[in-house]
Order: sequence, then C-alpha cells, then structure tokens
Amino acid sequence: MESTDNNQTNSQDELIEFTTREQNRDLVRDLALQAQQSIQLFSASLDNSLYDQSEFIEAVSTLAIRSPKARVQILVRDSSVILKKGHRLIELSRRLTTAIQIHNPSVEDCQQIMELMLIDQTGYIHKNHADTYHGEAGFNDRRLTRDWQRQFNDMWEMSAPDPELRRLHI
Repeated sequence: MESTDNNQTNSQDELIEFTTREQNRDLVRDLALQAQQSIQLFSASLDNSLYDQSEFIEAVSTLAIRSPKARVQILVRDSSVILKKGHRLIELSRRLTTAIQIHNPSVEDCQQIMELMLIDQTGYIHKNHADTYHGEAGFNDRRLTRDWQRQFNDMWEMSAPDPELRRLHI
C-alpha cells in the first residue's frame, strides 16, 4: 500500500487489509490524525515502530489538548518493554493525565492476543495477533467500530491504572 494523504484516507468506506509494518504504521498514523474525540488502544506492548512515531504522538497530543472532553484510553498487557525502552506516548500521558489514561487489562483480558485501535465512533484497526503486522482497518465503518468499542469498554471497566507507568522516574 502506498502512503495516502489524509483526505483520501478519510473518505474510504471500504475494508483495508494490510500485511506489512509500514502499512500498519501508516494506517495507525492516518487513523490517529482523523480522531476528533477519542482514541482507544488495546496493545501488547505499544510497539515503538507503530505508536512511538512523531506524527502519531503529535496527533494524540493535539487531540488531548484540543478539547477538555477528548479522551485517550490505552490498555497495555505488558508494560515492562515500555519501561525498558522508553516511549514518548508514556511521557505524554504523564503530562496530560486527565486526557490520556493507561491501564492494565484484567487477567482474563490479558489472554487476548489481538491488537485494536479505535477512533471516535467511526474508525478502527484490528489485528488478530498483536505480534504480527497483518490485519484490517476501516476509516468509516460505524457499525463495526461500535461493536469493537463495546468490547473495549467492557475491558476498560475491568482494567486498572498501571502504577509503574504513572510514576515519575527521577
């Protein structure tokens, strides 16, 4: 898939299948740039090649600052990798604590091997296996996005803040 400009991506109603890291990275960036109200992310370890890219971090920051009602909810199954390598999304969440929240999923939800990113009530990226770069995305699929959001919201309700990620290491 060639990189598309954001206006083209926003108008796509069809299912987009991806198979490479580069495609996955571009879709993460483009979907985040489309967000107006919320980003919800369920990830194994916030893969740096996807979620620590400058354009993604800037899109999250802009969303979080733009509106007091904006929310970014992140469920991370294993934060040890993030703590070792560092991650700009974690630093951003420490500065914008009311808009960006990072939680650990419940024990049952930690068994999930998928990865999921949702924006507003319109777009999603889904991978069956978090450790691959194969999946599907929809930039304007309200029905499927709402279905995924119900599942994410159930997981969020059972989750707890990750105390290791909230702590300021001096």
